[in-house]
Amino acid sequence: MCCVCVDAATKCNGNRQDQFPPGNLFVAVGEGLWDNGAACGRRYRLRCLSGSNKPCKDGTIDVKVVDFCPKSPCPSTVLMSSDAFAAISRSDAKINIEYVQYVSLSGASPLISFASSSSSSSPLSSIYMYMYLSNSNILK
Repeated sequence: MCCVCVDAATKCNGNRQDQFPPGNLFVAVGEGLWDNGAACGRRYRLRCLSGSNKPCKDGTIDVKVVDFCPKSPCPSTVLMSSDAFAAISRSDAKINIEYVQYVSLSGASPLISFASSSSSSSPLSSIYMYMYLSNSNILK
């Protein structure tokens, strides 16, 4: 697996530590989702679909966009934090994931905005994990 250390401020909120959600479940996104920075703060529900040696854990995780992909060109649609990656995969190998953007209303279930495919990002001074995605659009 290809990794890179990041010692820089995020494109969304610089060095603010309060931008990172509980459990450090966050992502950096590539050009396709970045939307000239409008992606900052968006939330996605992710699920591992497949990979070598059956790496996927059951269930989904909710992540927050905190950065733009630090590599050019970006190796995937989404780069997960190492904590987010570990929450859905048993290995550090490349995986295929599915994502859906949602908006959470106070006290209500998340509203699904759209479905697509994506990958991962990390907090300051952490490792970006690279993975490839599928084009699946169904999230259970």
